[in-house]
Amino acid sequence: MIQPVEDRRRYVDDIVAGFEHEADARRFLDAMHARGEAFALSLHPDKTRIIEFGPHSAADRKVHGLGKPETFNFLGLIHICAKSRQGKFLIKRKSRSDRVRAKLQDIKDKLRRGMHRPIPQTGKWLGQVVRGFLNYHAVPTNSAAIGAFRHQVIKMWFRTIRWQLSTAVHTSLDCAGRAGGAPSAFSAGVSTPAWRTTQA
Repeated sequence: MIQPVEDRRRYVDDIVAGFEHEADARRFLDAMHARGEAFALSLHPDKTRIIEFGPHSAADRKVHGLGKPETFNFLGLIHICAKSRQGKFLIKRKSRSDRVRAKLQDIKDKLRRGMHRPIPQTGKWLGQVVRGFLNYHAVPTNSAAIGAFRHQVIKMWFRTIRWQLSTAVHTSLDCAGRAGGAPSAFSAGVSTPAWRTTQA
């Protein structure tokens, strides 16, 4: 007798299915449409398509004058037909540029809003954000996008630190000026010129 198992339901909105023959892919797509209609669901027309993708797609499309194989987006990554250094077929994955730009803009906005937070606190938060991005996007063939993202984050981080340090210095000088008058040239570390007077 089959024992009942725990009921686990999950809504899936992104899938990729691979087939050797185009006819099988079309039958699968028709079945998906029919299955969805049974539950008053439908596939997104702009995100559902059949493409030629795989180790022989480049050669097949070249014979028919169709150009390079199409790419597809899946879970924030662009999937591309490519070749390894040894000339073998390789699925190249790289981060979508629009997603990366949106993430960098979000980090920039949050750094701007948190300008007055202590530097160690901001650094800890930023480290968590970067690690989260790397845990998702650090996949083979995506090193260029990872390096560019890291470079931009470091630039924003240094810019934030410079602003905080500059603000702290100006605040300290302003407080010193209020307490004991304007700082003299000697106390500010600036040498004063020696003026000579001549009597006519």
